[in-house]
Parts: sequence; C-alpha cells; structure tokens
Amino acid sequence: MHRAVFRVDESDLCGSGHLTRCYALAHRLKAKGWQIVFLVRQINDRSLMRLSDLGVRVVIVGSEEEFMDYLISNDVAIVDKYDFPRSLWDVLGQRKDIITVCIDDARQCFYSADLVVLPNEGVRREDINISRSSSLLLGQKYLLLRPEIFSASRNAHGIGERREILIAHGGSRSICWVKHILKLANRTDLENTIINILSGYEMQVEDLGGRWDSLNICIHKAADEEHMARLYSNALFAVVPCSTMLIEAMMYGCPTITGWLEENQRISLETLSANGLCKSIGKLECANANDFRNSVKNLMGESTGMLARQAAFAKDVRHGSARIEKALSRLVAIHASSKEEAKQNA
Repeated sequence: MHRAVFRVDESDLCGSGHLTRCYALAHRLKAKGWQIVFLVRQINDRSLMRLSDLGVRVVIVGSEEEFMDYLISNDVAIVDKYDFPRSLWDVLGQRKDIITVCIDDARQCFYSADLVVLPNEGVRREDINISRSSSLLLGQKYLLLRPEIFSASRNAHGIGERREILIAHGGSRSICWVKHILKLANRTDLENTIINILSGYEMQVEDLGGRWDSLNICIHKAADEEHMARLYSNALFAVVPCSTMLIEAMMYGCPTITGWLEENQRISLETLSANGLCKSIGKLECANANDFRNSVKNLMGESTGMLARQAAFAKDVRHGSARIEKALSRLVAIHASSKEEAKQNA
C-alpha cells in the first residue's frame, strides 16, 4: 500500500485553501487504496472532522523537523505551504527513498520536488524556475476541489431569486479585506439589500468592528456544501478572494467580484477576469470605491453570460484530482522500478 504524508496548515493567516485542496487529493488517493496521513500545526475543527470521516490520520506537529523525521522509505511527501523552508526542500531532495510533491501557486521561487503542481491559469511554463528533474503539472485542469463541491454544484447553476449579496469570508487576513468591502458597500446603493457573510467559524457582527447600521448584515457559519450552494444561488453577486473560494463560487454559478490577496494570485485572477468568469477589483484590501461600484453595475448587465461561462468552466475542472493521482501513480511505479533495478545490480 502506498502512503502519502501531507504537510499543510489552516489558519486565519494562511487561509483554508491549502488544506482544502490537499483534502481533495487525499480523497482521490484514499479511494485508490492509499494510506493517508496529514501533519499539521493548525487546523479548524470542521476540517479535522472531515478528515476523520475520510479515515485520515491527523498528527499535530510543533516544527517542520517533526515532519521530516516522520517520513519513512517509500513515502510520498506532499507539501502545500508557502513558508516551507528552502533548506528543507534541499534535504528532501537528498532522500532518494521517497517521492516529493509540491502543491503551490506559481511564485518567484525555485521548485525542486519530484512533482510540482501549480493549478494557476495564465502562467507560462517558461516562467517557472524548476529543476530539470522535476515533473510539472501546470494550469486549471489540475485544480483540486472537494468532491462535495461537485455534488452540491450540479443543480445550482441558474436557480434562486438572486436578491442578496454574499461575502465569502476567507483567504489570508480575511477580517481586513471583509471590513474594507463593507466600507465600499456602505458607499454604494445597497442599503436595502441583505448582505450575507459566509464564514467557516463562529462569528458576530461585532467581530467586524466599525458601524454598519445602514447595512443589513447576516452572518452564516458554513454548515455544508448544500447550504453554501443555496447562499450562492440566492446571491445577486458574491465577493470572494482569489483563492479556492473563487473557484468554488464559479462552480456554484454566481456572478462574482474578486480581488487578490497575495501577489502570486494576480496573474491567474487577471486571466479569469479577462475570460469573463469574474470581475476583478485589484487587491481586495485596498480596492477603491469607484472600481467596486462600476463592477457591481457591470455585473447586472453581464450576469447571464458570466453564469454560462462559469457552467462551462465547471465541466472543465472536474478531473483535477484524478489527473494528479495518475501522475503520482506513474512516479511511484518508476520509483519502484528504479529501486528494483538498483537491487538487482547490487
């Protein structure tokens, strides 16, 4: 039995997208008979329960060195962390008894893992600084989305009265950008519109600070994917960060305003926006009122076309985890063959 050891975290600082896409890949590997272990420093209760239901072992670690020590011969080490030290990638590269995988969002760094997965759109292969010995999976066909999203989104497109606004609270530094969007909404003609804030944890309006008396705010803790589908289907438009949450919004079918939080999200966001799948207002934390107001206005006239393009997009990205699993299985087979050949030649 193959064993995949994931190193990933989930927090308000780094967001939940890293863990979400690791869960999606783990779900596929588990179905193929792999043994799965997640090593985390931080994780929320909902994600912990989801992994437990999948039959995944979760180990809390206090340092990256504990992850390194945990790995044994023939493991597939899968890392999805922006801040995983370069020095430790070098150490992993020296271990010929394991396979290394890096899941990332294309950044200005050097990639040396055996398999590098960059599900970014609009990024060119020649712009990636990668080892000659690494295999690269690049583009939106390698997006990793939870299977529950696919199930809930099948009938979501085009339904609902679409009278409300949805803000999907998530991504890194989420409170900061949500408060900023509420300020922009305060300056827009949205006084009589319900603004639903979808959050992954318990939250009160008071947690947002400021005064929002002129806005009709309702906060929802995400219960399950069906609940999320209803909120997106009833939304006149949604405001989400350029992260896994943006992809989920498009899967559900919802006119979407978005912006980037990290610089490495920018190219993919501009590509998705240029393709008419969403409206970009730049960096979410400092978007200006005119851009927000114009995006709202433009969405009203373009929502039908955007929903049609999102429906086509949803069909194109359904097999990301399967494609990655096949690439991993090939690597495992090559690794086993090389070990057997070395043994015979010894």
